[in-house]
Amino acid sequence: MAEHMLSWVMAFKTESPSPLAGWPRSLPADAPRPRVEDERARVLRSALELAALEGYANMTPMRIADEAGVSIDTFFELFDNMEACTLAAVEQLGEEVRKAVSDPGLASAAEWPQAVRRALAALMRYFASHPANAQTIATGVFAMGQRAVDMGAELAREVATRLTAGAPAQPLTALAKEGIEGAIWHTIYSQASSGGTSALPELSDYLAYVVLAPYLGAEDAASIVTESRASQAA
Repeated sequence: MAEHMLSWVMAFKTESPSPLAGWPRSLPADAPRPRVEDERARVLRSALELAALEGYANMTPMRIADEAGVSIDTFFELFDNMEACTLAAVEQLGEEVRKAVSDPGLASAAEWPQAVRRALAALMRYFASHPANAQTIATGVFAMGQRAVDMGAELAREVATRLTAGAPAQPLTALAKEGIEGAIWHTIYSQASSGGTSALPELSDYLAYVVLAPYLGAEDAASIVTESRASQAA
């Protein structure tokens, strides 16, 4: 793997210091959850929040039902057992993540660079406002059994595939998709593990650079991302 790993690292080499290096890191407040939930949605959300706060091993159907404000009978009308509930919650999380990275411009070579930036900004905003979901994909699935682990891994691959679908050229490194997948998931893991996800939106342009550079080259990728930020600030 040495040659491929080296090609991945060299894809980000620029002639001068990267203009991304001096960007400030702000900590926006977590966004509220402005939606009305039905009983099933409340149960699924409560399952992930409890898993993040107390650990999957400490959860019970009764505990989930209490947190969601439903009866235990209602819980078992919705799900056969706790495993079915948590797998449904992970599946729902995956659908929400796919929706966040569904920018139609990702399939167009002409629109691709800006669509990558928009999609990653939407994804990071999603996880910033849903910290329990970030914790789930970062570490939680590993306590929920092999099926949950497989679902998390498949979601990571699908996100990387969607983000690179419209790339106008072949990547400079054979590890492009794997590297992008790892960079995004590790960033979420690092923020979730350090006590909060509120900084994730401020990191979206760094991740956009990670996606763009292996396909466009480091200089062009940095130029696109920094120009986008400059126009946004203006």
